[in-house]
Amino acid sequence: MDNFSERRKFPRFVCPKDKFCTVTSKSGGGFLGSLKNISREGVALSSTSELEKDGVYDFTINYAGIERHIPAVLRVVWSYPGNVLNTYGAEFSNVRPEDKFDLLESFYEHWKQDIVERKKWDKD
Repeated sequence: MDNFSERRKFPRFVCPKDKFCTVTSKSGGGFLGSLKNISREGVALSSTSELEKDGVYDFTINYAGIERHIPAVLRVVWSYPGNVLNTYGAEFSNVRPEDKFDLLESFYEHWKQDIVERKKWDKD
């Protein structure tokens, strides 16, 4: 029996492979990362920059599927250092409801397309 239980309240959707999603520092501090996935309350991102656990940062999310910059505040809740890229999990807030909806909707639609494509390959 598997003792693993999901701790997240909301499902995460992976950044679409055909669209690049970056996260940049609003303060001009030079942070640049890429968004890996998103949920209603959090994100996972990777970067060569170092962020402090429990650190709060003002960022701008830039997503090729949405033609506007999306300001957000991220609070780092976990981190995994890597040889080149560090991976972070963060709660995000101060996102306008329409921006959050558009991000989640786009990621969700791409997730559904990936499922359909996988099912097509499984049948062949």
